Amino acid sequence: MMKCMSIAATVLVAGFVVASANAALIFSDSFENPAVTGLTNTNPTGWTELGGNTSGGINDEDSGKFTTPFGSQVLWANGTNQFITTSSILSAVLTANTDYTLTFYVAKRSDVSGGNYKVELLAGSTVLNTVTGTTPNNTTFANQVTLLFSPDAGHAGLLGQTLAIRVGTNGSYQPQFDNFELDATLVPEPASLVLLGIGGALLCGRRRS
Repeated sequence: MMKCMSIAATVLVAGFVVASANAALIFSDSFENPAVTGLTNTNPTGWTELGGNTSGGINDEDSGKFTTPFGSQVLWANGTNQFITTSSILSAVLTANTDYTLTFYVAKRSDVSGGNYKVELLAGSTVLNTVTGTTPNNTTFANQVTLLFSPDAGHAGLLGQTLAIRVGTNGSYQPQFDNFELDATLVPEPASLVLLGIGGALLCGRRRS
C-alpha cells in the first residue's frame, strides 16, 4: 500500500516538473535597436511613445551617465511620457492557466537625483498588474524588479488579447530601464492533476495484479 502511494505521489510530482519545464521566454528587450550615440529621444524599435511629454527614448553609455551589463543602451522616460510595446515585438496573447513573470532592471542617471518608475503589464488596453517604486540610487543597473500575474476566472473576457508592457515614470524625473524579460509558465489544471493521480493508482494496481 505504501508503495502504491509512493508511485502515485511520484506521478504527481512528475506532472509538476513537466509543467515547470513548460516555462517559456516570450519577450526580451535590452534596447539595442536602433543604435544611437549619447542621450537621445529616439524610440526603441517596436515601442510607441505615449503622453504629452516627448522627452525620453534610448540612452547610450557614450553619454557617460550610466553603465549597464546588458549591452550598451537603455530606455529612459521623463515626466508624463510612457513607452508601450507593439505587437511587432510582443505578439503573445493572454492565456488561461498560465503564470506570467516580468522582470527588468532600473537605475538612475548620474546627473539626475531621486525619481520613481512605473511598469505595467496589459492585455489589450486593460492593465493586469502594476509595479511602482523609487528609482534606485545607482547607475549600474544592479536592481532587478519583478512583476507577477496569473489570470483567474475574472479575466476570462481578456483571454486571447495581445499582451503589452507599458513603461514610464510615476510622475517625476527620469528613471532608466534595461533588460526586460517576460516568461510564461503553463500551470496544470486541477482535473489534469487528478488524472495523473488516477494514472499512478492504475499503474500501482497493475503491478499488484
